[in-house]
Amino acid sequence: MRLLSGVSSTDVEQRKLFSEWVLGVGDAEIGDSNNGDLELDIPSDLLIPNS
Repeated sequence: MRLLSGVSSTDVEQRKLFSEWVLGVGDAEIGDSNNGDLELDIPSDLLIPNS
């Protein structure tokens, strides 16, 4: 997975953490398996609030 570089070191670090989280979900390292279904908690800082 490739993400564009951010302009600040904070942006780069946040994108790195997000991409690692997405890859962890895809690799079944995050979440619990339940008869083929995947259940996981999405960290609140990754959610987009309703406006």
